[in-house]
Amino acid sequence: MRYMTFAAIDVGSNDISMKIFEVTQKNGFRELDFVSNMIELGSDTYKNGIIKNETIDELCSILMRFKTKMQEYKVREYRAYATSAIREASNCQIILDRIKLETEIDVKVLSNSEHRFMMYKGLAAKYDNYKEIIEKNTALVDIGAGSVQISIFDKGTLSLTQNIPIGAVRV
Repeated sequence: MRYMTFAAIDVGSNDISMKIFEVTQKNGFRELDFVSNMIELGSDTYKNGIIKNETIDELCSILMRFKTKMQEYKVREYRAYATSAIREASNCQIILDRIKLETEIDVKVLSNSEHRFMMYKGLAAKYDNYKEIIEKNTALVDIGAGSVQISIFDKGTLSLTQNIPIGAVRV
């Protein structure tokens, strides 16, 4: 059976996590490993508008450990995404450049819309009854470290979404 390994890295406001999957055409995705490290990137951004050098050093160190783990599993492809903590930092580009230089990992910063779209796709892939759920008047609420997102679905269509910049790290 042919397979490949894939890693998904989430650089969030309160932690960085990585899942490693085995992907086969027959069986789809199977999770092999999950690692997570708390790092409050959002504390820097939401308080000072910038992520401090010491925090960037810690971020790169965590990502280097993730890179080693990916090598252990012979990961052939990965995606690394960052959200509001890096997106809203005034030194966003410096952070991304340092990550690339020190770890060789490309991190893409998602807009809020891209982030939500990926969340909806993930829910649809995970839950067989997702389409049935959003056919009714349904509110999906994502309570994150940096914000709360409320999305209203009506008859299977996203009719309203609102991001409220309040979360455990931001408060």
